[in-house]
Amino acid sequence: MKKKILLVAYNILSRRNYSSKELKEKLQRKSYTEEEIAPLMERLKQQGYIDDQALMEGEIARGKRLRYGPGRIARRLSERLGTSFYEAMELLEQHYSAEEQIENAKEVVFKKKFTERSKAFRHLYAQGYDNALIAPLLETIGSEEL
Repeated sequence: MKKKILLVAYNILSRRNYSSKELKEKLQRKSYTEEEIAPLMERLKQQGYIDDQALMEGEIARGKRLRYGPGRIARRLSERLGTSFYEAMELLEQHYSAEEQIENAKEVVFKKKFTERSKAFRHLYAQGYDNALIAPLLETIGSEEL
């Protein structure tokens, strides 16, 4: 393995955490070949510089902290990790319970102080919450509180 590609990878990784997919794409844009990238990726994984599992857990925690719905978090995971949207949703089922989703959605509604149910619905939907969660939630909150 050439030392230059290793230094380039270290330089890229010094700025922020990258998934293996993101780093590979970045190196390919810099005109490195697959034959050069593959052993580098293995070495970086062994050294702990690339950890897709930790990155996934961090993205889920970030999404929950920002009160995003599972759809928005899954889109971000699929973009960063290269998994399909449905695989990301399956991962989220294990890490983001329905109770947490309801609690976060309630907090979003109360924080934004919506005056109309339709605006609250559109906002929650844009944040990645599912229709099956939003409609009953807005019913239990009641129109007098919106």
